[in-house]
This record gives sequence, structure tokens and C-alpha cells, in this order.
Amino acid sequence: EALESRVDKQQEQLDFLVKTHSTPEEQLFPNGCVWDAYSYVSALIRSAKEQVILIDNYVDETVLTLLDKRSEGVKAIIYSRFSESFVKELERHNTQYPPVEFTQFPHKVHDRFLIIDQQVYLLGNSLKDMGHTLSAAILTGFSVDEVLGKLNH
Repeated sequence: EALESRVDKQQEQLDFLVKTHSTPEEQLFPNGCVWDAYSYVSALIRSAKEQVILIDNYVDETVLTLLDKRSEGVKAIIYSRFSESFVKELERHNTQYPPVEFTQFPHKVHDRFLIIDQQVYLLGNSLKDMGHTLSAAILTGFSVDEVLGKLNH
């Protein structure tokens, strides 16, 4: 399939998202589609009714900005490796905005997951890097308990 055709399909999916306020179950972002990726992830986070959980080795303040798009009363948790600079940013953030919880990984994790309520998305890049390079977001069939259970083994 030609690149132009795939980009047209991508645009159709994003137009559908904007018109219906529902998110496609899978999305592929070509290099440089930073805004499209940001818009897609923002819509996912806004759709949460109970919780947003991010499992990602590489987080920074841009992740906090995205998580602040969640509705009032929606819990946010980040599982990541320890970074002293990020923890300081998180502490500053939490003094002013609804808190985001942070849990350090018990061991190495390669893949990134974004959990919206009971839906588990596999992310091709760290959330902060979505769209900078070819990346995807795919709704999986995994349960939240299954993913978090494996995370803690």
C-alpha cells in the first residue's frame, strides 16, 4: 500500500475521532505526526472515567501535561524507572494539580502500556515521544490485572 494511501487512511481515522469523540482501537503515526499522536493520546486520556495508568520507562513533564487532561476524579498512576529530576517535577506538579501517583518499576520493562479504565493499549514509543518517529497505539486483549500482575513479578 502506498504511503500516500496510508496517510489518507490515517487522516480518515483522525477525522472520525474528532467527529465522533471515540478513539480507534489502533493507530499508526508516521514520522513527524507529533500533533496527531498527541491528539489521539489526549482523547484516550479524556475518555477515562475511573483511571489512567501509564507504564513507561521514559517519562517527563510532557507526560504530566497529558495526564492533566483527565476528568475530575480520574486517578492517574505512572509506573516508571526512578529519575530524580522527574520525581522533583512530579512533586511540584502535585502541589498545584490533582495528584499523579508514581511507582518505581520492580524490574526492567521494555514495552509501554497506557491503561484507560479497563482497556490496555500497547504503545510503540514512550508517551512523550509518540509521533516523533514511526509509532503505534494498539488496543490489546489483556486485562489490567494481567498486565499489572506481570509487572509485579
